Amino acid sequence: MKRVMFIALGAMFLAAGVYARKYNPNFDNGVSLSEFQKAAQEMDSPRLYVPLSRIDGSIIKRLNSGEERLIGTTEKLPAPGQGYYFGPTADWVRKSQVFENGKIYASTLHGHEDPTAYKLLGEWDAITTEDVQMLTVADIFDPKDHQLYLDGTASNENYKKLKARIDKYNKDLAAYKQNCKDGPETSPDCAMEHERLGKEHDALLVAMNQHNDNVAKLKQRYATLQGEASSFYKKVQDWEIRIAYFITAVKDYLSGAAMCTLTGTETEPVSVGDPPQIAFLTRCIYLCSNNKEWSFIWISSVTYYECPKIVADGENPPMPGRHIDFGKTDPMFSDLLRSSQ
Repeated sequence: MKRVMFIALGAMFLAAGVYARKYNPNFDNGVSLSEFQKAAQEMDSPRLYVPLSRIDGSIIKRLNSGEERLIGTTEKLPAPGQGYYFGPTADWVRKSQVFENGKIYASTLHGHEDPTAYKLLGEWDAITTEDVQMLTVADIFDPKDHQLYLDGTASNENYKKLKARIDKYNKDLAAYKQNCKDGPETSPDCAMEHERLGKEHDALLVAMNQHNDNVAKLKQRYATLQGEASSFYKKVQDWEIRIAYFITAVKDYLSGAAMCTLTGTETEPVSVGDPPQIAFLTRCIYLCSNNKEWSFIWISSVTYYECPKIVADGENPPMPGRHIDFGKTDPMFSDLLRSSQ
């Protein structure tokens, strides 16, 4: 600002000197203000031009997405469908092969008229209720995910257009400086080009700021949805493992093994992994049909884990941390689980 004021003042004094030479008054007879103004009007006033500068296109930002992982872990989320960053999460439930297998085993219980079969069917009812509840959550999440994808795609297209505009501006500016050695005073065409470039320069700065503000908001929305997707995915994992318990319990029931009914639960937060993160340790306590008391430990990132209501005596619990293959272990939880048994 000070620089512009100094330029303006200098130009004003310069103009006064030029007009004085044009007017060339006789000071012995006094100065005529009207004649001085007439002389000024007969001359072109000197113009002020703001120097033009290049624009650094690297300062504009874009919304990047890659392999989506569960927050705080190295575990990948399922590959997203077309038009989504994370989902559609409803497919994690609707396309669960574990759930389809559970339906088959549930159908084998029909016709069995005893308390154990009724308890197993009650467990299956709870599983299917959880299925409906998760689909309700997914039906809210997926439209938000899809809209974010559309907005992010539009933002990245705008990024490309801004980059192209900046490249063209910088190229035109270089040509202007090459062809207009004396700046806008070189020729009328140079004056017009200087004015055009100045307007484009200012418009680009405004557009870049608006674009970067929008990207910052998109990144906030993205981070929020990533947290929601991670939490939901862990619930689906725990739900599938609960189905795995149900399948094993049905197998054991049909083979005549002793069955155990849930009598209580104990839950407490624990710190696991490196770097540490909060998980929840749940002890599921059972009384078996052979009068044996039995319990197992469950660890989950979901605050509340619902223990299976009926299991087989001594059934080894599968480890958390896998979406379909519930027979494998997650190394993050292995040591803690062994130390808790």
